[in-house]
Amino acid sequence: MNPSVLSLFLSVLVLPAVFKYDNVMASLKVGVIAHMINTPNAVRWALNQGANGIEIDLMFEGTRPSVFYHRFPCDCNCLLQFLTNRHNRCGALGEGCSASTNVTEMAGFLGSSEVVSSRLALIYIDAKLDKSVRNYAEAGANVVRLFNEPVFARGALQEATRSNYTDRYFYTIENEGDHAYKVLDDSLQLPTNNIVYSTGITACLPIVFTVLSETVSRKKNAAVGIWTVDQEYSMRSYLDIGVDFILTNRPKRAVKLIGSDKIPLPGSAFKDCGTEGSFHL
Repeated sequence: MNPSVLSLFLSVLVLPAVFKYDNVMASLKVGVIAHMINTPNAVRWALNQGANGIEIDLMFEGTRPSVFYHRFPCDCNCLLQFLTNRHNRCGALGEGCSASTNVTEMAGFLGSSEVVSSRLALIYIDAKLDKSVRNYAEAGANVVRLFNEPVFARGALQEATRSNYTDRYFYTIENEGDHAYKVLDDSLQLPTNNIVYSTGITACLPIVFTVLSETVSRKKNAAVGIWTVDQEYSMRSYLDIGVDFILTNRPKRAVKLIGSDKIPLPGSAFKDCGTEGSFHL
């Protein structure tokens, strides 16, 4: 992933208080975000699996959001997924890397009564901005406009501050590997307290990122999360560290490990980092 890309959470995130269950240390509430959920059927599947969040991949035509689509290659292609295909979206729905939905249809669906009345508490928008996009600020503002009216009302950062839903937008600069510490410091310079720190790599390469432990202990972010984690031992490792959310192709496995009663429902929006808080959308 491009470490310079600013992605959005439309959210409900949690604070890191700690408790213990089944030998797993975890935040008091831990979000489970289903990975590559780019169609309405995939949203339904994720919610039925117990996830309270979805990650969607937003492609652009110039600065205009055009389609939710991941493109090839993706986690559906790796050996670990082939061995357990029936348990993830790729196998369960027969949706591979090419699954897609145009932005108008998807935004309308996410604002429908079916979704609004569901357990969905967090939408993670992976904005696929590359060097061909000349104006990142305009593209980001267009993302906020896309969701403001159809989802919440029935330069991403600048546009969101003019929105009635400012407290529901959180920001993360995605990163991996050697970029992790620099991105952590850069993200804390953004002119907002609604910062989420997330790092990771494809589920095809289950690696533990020790930078997360330091990030959790610093408590300067609204939330800290990891992507993309499908193996139970990796999930346990990150729960021990104290992450606030796990992004996974196997949401049912994460829900079973965490406990469905420990996964936040829409409640009160995150306010201040480092203070007691709760959730709502």
